Amino acid sequence: MCFKKISKTLKDLRKISGAKNLSKILEALLTKHIIEDIKAHMDPAQDDNKKGLSITHYLVNMLYEILTILNTNSSSEKNAVIATLIDWSQAFDRQDSTQIIDSFVSNGLRPTLVPILSSFFKDREMTVKWHDRLSSNRKLPGGCPQGSIFGLIGYEVNSNDNQTTFLSI
Repeated sequence: MCFKKISKTLKDLRKISGAKNLSKILEALLTKHIIEDIKAHMDPAQDDNKKGLSITHYLVNMLYEILTILNTNSSSEKNAVIATLIDWSQAFDRQDSTQIIDSFVSNGLRPTLVPILSSFFKDREMTVKWHDRLSSNRKLPGGCPQGSIFGLIGYEVNSNDNQTTFLSI
């Protein structure tokens, strides 16, 4: 390969944020296998990562369940619903990578994919560019790369037992 111009400064480098990179290609190739492995272990009430479903489906289903319970009241038995709302607003960014891998394994991920995912989640760093200036590299204390398929599935498997955990408290 021959390039006409050799980049000598960061300013000379082409922005590639919109282009497919090796990580995204790898994700696209492996996602089908990962979902195939974990599907049987996942809570069917989780509507994320399923084509055509969203949080709206979950909320409609939750309201349906509540109304069904309340409509079964009789003169001898009265039912009530106690709901606890939990703020998960920064849960995605605060996941521990070791916990994510453990969750993948406990949800049926084939052992041959564990080293690939471990490498993907390990030692994440972030650099910010602002007005042609770059910050120093910062190690991320947890979380997954935003916009990555592995990150979304990692969150899904890591939160798979939330309903069971909170119902048993």
